[in-house]
Formats: sequence, structure tokens, C-alpha cells
Amino acid sequence: MIFNLSSLMLDDGTLIWNIPEGKWVITRYVCTNTGQLLYSHSANSKGPMIDHFSAEATEAHLMYFIEKLENKLGNLNETALKYLYGDSYEVRGDLWTPLMKNEFKNRNWYDLTPFLPVFDGYVIMSPEITGRFRFDYRQTLSDLIIDNHYAKAREICRNHGLEFVAEAAGPGMPVHNCPFESLRSSGVLSWPRGEFWYN
Repeated sequence: MIFNLSSLMLDDGTLIWNIPEGKWVITRYVCTNTGQLLYSHSANSKGPMIDHFSAEATEAHLMYFIEKLENKLGNLNETALKYLYGDSYEVRGDLWTPLMKNEFKNRNWYDLTPFLPVFDGYVIMSPEITGRFRFDYRQTLSDLIIDNHYAKAREICRNHGLEFVAEAAGPGMPVHNCPFESLRSSGVLSWPRGEFWYN
């Protein structure tokens, strides 16, 4: 049996619960930056991954570079620079964003909180319902990265006289952790582009 104890927690995270007899596993779910650094980077661009599911993070990231370019080159429409390029999505581990709870509810019409134990391997209500939740979660991740990263990046670039291209496709799990629909993500770019490996 699984209980949601959120209403029994104080603001500082202290749980106030008169625990019934028995053996219990208490799990607290929090959202924090994983600290994952870029895998492939130039000498001056190493740093942590951005939140690819956040339009705000995408805008902050791209504008950092666009503002530097505009300061040096002026109006980018009048330069030989035609597009910005994003390498493949190479994020490891759990995929989450602080926006997830609200975005999931807006897109799926139900709260994901009771289903969080699914990420620890538990079945909620039934295997079928658990499977449906997993599908909705994966679809939400896909929609968020396509809307808030790839499409948003193209919009930002076009507002500054550029196009946006990225390796927004991939073989998916277990080869590559691409949590999005490759055709749709490639379709929101200025031009679709992918990658493959030989041997």
C-alpha cells in the first residue's frame, strides 16, 4: 500500500506522522540539478547542462551567445553567419524539470504526484495504469523538449537573423538517452539533421 504523506510535512521537510505498526519505506522526492557537465565541448565552453525542458533556460543559454555575437558583429542579418548549431542531446540519468508537475497536469489532466513511486519500480493501481502513466510521462518529456528547446531555439534565432539546426534525433534507448520523438523534434528545426555512428 502506498500513501502520499505530503500533507503531513512541514515547510522545512519534517514529517509529522503517527506511524502505524509495520514495516514502512518512506521516500521523499525532490528536484535538484544533477550537476552533469557537457560531454563534448570546446575548451572555453565546458559547463553544466541546461534544463532542455525549460523555454526560459533555452532563451538564457542562446541569448548569452547571441548577445556576444551581436556586440562584436552588429546586426547578424548582415553577416556571413547564417545559423547556430546544437550538437546531439547527451544527458544521462533521471530526466526532470521544476516545471514538470504543472506541465504534466496541464497536458495530461491528472496529478503525477501519486505516481512518483513508479520511478522506484513500484506498480500503482495496476500494471496497465502504471504503463499508461509511464507513456504520459515520456510524452510530456518529448513535448517539453520539442516546444521549449528546439522550437524555442529556432524562434529566438530567427528573431536575430539566424536559423537553428541541431542533431535533434537519435536511436533512443538503450543506445542513446533521447527522450523525444525524433521526427517531430527534427521537424521544428530550420533544417532537420541527425547523426549516426559507423562501427
